[in-house]
Amino acid sequence: MLRHMRQAGTSAGAFPASCAAWRDRVHPDDLPAAKAAITAHLACHSSGFSSEFAAHS
Repeated sequence: MLRHMRQAGTSAGAFPASCAAWRDRVHPDDLPAAKAAITAHLACHSSGFSSEFAAHS
C-alpha cells in the first residue's frame, strides 16, 4: 500500500486503508481483473500476487 501511495503522491493518512477505499480508486475498466487476481490469490490458486491497474483520485 505504501508504494501505491508514493506513486499517487499521497501520504499514509490521505485516504482510508481499506478494501472499499482501494476498490473506489481502481479504474472501473480494471476492477474486474484486479478483483479476480486478488480472489485467486486468496483462494491459494497463485503463488503470489502482482497486479497493475489504473487508479484515479
